[in-house]
Amino acid sequence: MPDARSAPLAGRSLRSRSSVTRLLLLLAGALAVHLRKGDGPQKYAPALVCGLLVAVYLALHLGSAR
Repeated sequence: MPDARSAPLAGRSLRSRSSVTRLLLLLAGALAVHLRKGDGPQKYAPALVCGLLVAVYLALHLGSAR
């Protein structure tokens, strides 16, 4: 049975994953809009790079939660 000190950490982890997932969806939307407008790589590169970094963070975070 988990002790009382570890219970709040479980909630933080869930909120963190939820926040990171929302950020990833926001960046995917930004990338989609840039591509739909026909912007060049200079315009959509920041959204792409940040999205990849957030995806890697989320994958590592999910992997360490198990």
